[in-house]
Amino acid sequence: MHSIDTLRDGLWAWVVGPAFALGALVLTFLLRAPQAVRLREGFRACFADDATAGGVMPPATAVVFSLTATWGSAAAVSAATAVALGGAGALAWLWLFGALLLPVRYAETLLARSAPPGQAGRAARGTLGARLSADPSPILRALGQGVTVLLPIAALAWVGGAHGGALMDASAQLSPGNEGLLTIGVAVLAGVLAWLASGRAGTGGVTLVGWFSVVAVLALLGVSTAAILHEPSRALGGIPRAFEDAFAGAEGAGAFSGALAGEIAGLAVAHVLPPMLSTLGLDGALQDAARARTSRLQASASMMGPLMHVVLATVLGLSFIATGAFHRRVPGSRTLAEVTFWRSAFETVSQRQESDRAFTGTVRVLDGEARARPLEVATERGTITSPRYVEDGRPADFAVRIDEGHIVVMLEPDNDHTLRQMPASELEHVRVEGRMLPRGASVVTSAMERGGGDLATRLALVALLALGACGAAAWGVGASRHVEGPLGFTILFFPALGLLLAASGTAPWLGSVGSLVSGALATISLAGIVGKARELARLVGPSA
Repeated sequence: MHSIDTLRDGLWAWVVGPAFALGALVLTFLLRAPQAVRLREGFRACFADDATAGGVMPPATAVVFSLTATWGSAAAVSAATAVALGGAGALAWLWLFGALLLPVRYAETLLARSAPPGQAGRAARGTLGARLSADPSPILRALGQGVTVLLPIAALAWVGGAHGGALMDASAQLSPGNEGLLTIGVAVLAGVLAWLASGRAGTGGVTLVGWFSVVAVLALLGVSTAAILHEPSRALGGIPRAFEDAFAGAEGAGAFSGALAGEIAGLAVAHVLPPMLSTLGLDGALQDAARARTSRLQASASMMGPLMHVVLATVLGLSFIATGAFHRRVPGSRTLAEVTFWRSAFETVSQRQESDRAFTGTVRVLDGEARARPLEVATERGTITSPRYVEDGRPADFAVRIDEGHIVVMLEPDNDHTLRQMPASELEHVRVEGRMLPRGASVVTSAMERGGGDLATRLALVALLALGACGAAAWGVGASRHVEGPLGFTILFFPALGLLLAASGTAPWLGSVGSLVSGALATISLAGIVGKARELARLVGPSA
């Protein structure tokens, strides 16, 4: 598993990220900066429904499906984690990624909705995979086939790993101990919504799912805005602070020890970028389902999805800043594998980098209490107050050997109370409880509680669950359109199956494999789109 995680991190940091930046800049130049000159047209195009055109949904519904497929619940939890670990600076990277993504979405929609020169017909268009697979170039044909093969796998593994993990996190905040059952319920709902959104139940089903998605988005947007109003001046001050922190690093605040500029950039690539790029290769199929007057109009409309993604993530991030949620300790727990050990507490980045503060030695834990002093336990950015160690709901009994803050050996007593070495996987079974900095869905909970109370918190978490179901449904619709016949109908339910696997806990590798597959899909899709850049420029025309 460690080798898969290393490969995943390397793929996103050294392949997907640089390829995305370079490809987006090329498309911005060749397509004449559609993110600047086509936004107004895109907004109008969302409402230009042409009943005589092919497709099963209005242009605006296709945009909403694109948003929910990208956002789901993973983007919310990922944005919360990025701000929790990197502060306001993570928002600056969000805006940069959003600006670069717009021409890529524009280009993918143009390709998906147009056939290659001299190859008119449905078989040569409708999805990015089909469009590239019909190209005369053998390289582009291979890329198209790669998109078609990887999409069903991503529909299962990425949705199950990313959205499923986020749903489990949100469900644990909403109803602790029942996260598995809640996620199973969301998976069933996702399957029903996928069937309705596919058009097999008529256009009324598509419309119903579209409105359900809109209500979920508006609910999350509303409670996040209410949290911002808790301290609007602090939220507005977070906007200029985001740029300063992104390039100079974030100072410590409260229990948050701060973050270096390089750490903030790395967090953005690891947490903010994957949800935004996850639907490359999928989005064209969703946009092709729109009843648009022209392909260029729908291409302009498709940019509204990423733009709404950025707006929603920004409002959510500003709610964390306004309420101070990311730098205030809350009751929580982490696995033993996620914490580090220190001889003295750190309060700033510079202190966190002092190697002599890290603990080296042996610690014995009896009845849930560490028998070592001085000893501080910490998460990524701050220390844990009053830590207790719990295993299977009972006070833990174990010993660990620690080297420069990290556990290298774990020992547990056997039947005759002799300590024996345990595999590294046992670190996941022991949890450290105490007051600590939140991350993921717990940041959302902390912000909403401070900004709107218990009702706002529950509404935000329910909205995340609903968005998870809508996102999985949109993924199913887009992925199924890549394959004809019974297999396409089966793929429609792959995302719901992925959520069931996440809820069951039988596939702990799902998140890592899903991120790896998603990164490969994004890279291949981007390479195919850039490979058609000159043809795209001709499709746009000189008047663009």
